Amino acid sequence: MPCTVCGSAGTNLCPDCNAKIPFFRFGGAYPGDSVIERFNAVFGRDSPVKLETVDDYNRFFELLQIPLVPVKPGAVFTIGDIRVINAGIETLKSVFIDRGEKIQNTDFLLRLASLYCMVEKKGEPAIILGKIVLSSEPENINANLVCGFGYLIEGKPTDASTFFDAVLEKQPQNAIAWYGKALVMKASGRWGAAIQFLNEAIKIDENLYLAHLEKAKILFNQQRYEDADRAADASIRIMPDIGDAWAVKAEILNAEGKWGGAYQCLNQAISLEPLNIEYLIQKAKLLIAHDRKNEAKEILNEIIDYENSEETKRLLKECE
Repeated sequence: MPCTVCGSAGTNLCPDCNAKIPFFRFGGAYPGDSVIERFNAVFGRDSPVKLETVDDYNRFFELLQIPLVPVKPGAVFTIGDIRVINAGIETLKSVFIDRGEKIQNTDFLLRLASLYCMVEKKGEPAIILGKIVLSSEPENINANLVCGFGYLIEGKPTDASTFFDAVLEKQPQNAIAWYGKALVMKASGRWGAAIQFLNEAIKIDENLYLAHLEKAKILFNQQRYEDADRAADASIRIMPDIGDAWAVKAEILNAEGKWGGAYQCLNQAISLEPLNIEYLIQKAKLLIAHDRKNEAKEILNEIIDYENSEETKRLLKECE
């Protein structure tokens, strides 16, 4: 049968991509199918294949050889992929937590957990997956980090801090852990301490994009616009192809009364991520503030089907 990964013909080993080929065809999966289709064919509700034991888990993922597609820093699947995988999370919980079994393929779980944190902003499944890994590998640094960020998303900074502290005890030069501690301080209203920890993270890794970006946000909230602008510029220098820093810089410039520069930065953010609803709403607000309501209305009418929120409705009324 053809390789389920690259589509080449073979029997036991694909000569082109070296992936092992199972003796059965995965549910409805065919060569050339997307990651979503292949994953769903193995773990979907209609699949004859059931994930019932840890051996099944390790074997199926070895067979799948899923290619990882980066979408943002720390993320490895697309948002569409994760929504398919969501259907299997309850099974994973049942297998690995209720039965207390151990697994071998912890790397996949950590990549999946990172996606929950970075893209889906869902803390609970990230924590579950991180703790699954820690039950097998108590010293795993990345699992502690995942749990820390997961608890932050769930609004539990004290719990998050415990996991970041565990990392720093073993690796005091871990920039990501210092960044996490900074977020804990920010969540607790201790902005000065947050800046201090972000500076520590940047001292360790001057190219840590998220630390510069978070520093820009905090300084902006403190109305320290000149310092915030420098931090935003540092973020843009490191990752010019991600919209977040451009959007933050737009806010800073607008607060300084530099409307033209703010508009340009926001347009840059939207050009990089044209489907980002937050950027589009931010642009609509900017246009309304400068009495360009017709242009704002056009933007809001385009996104109303996707973001039919009270804020969108309110902004549309302001355009009348």
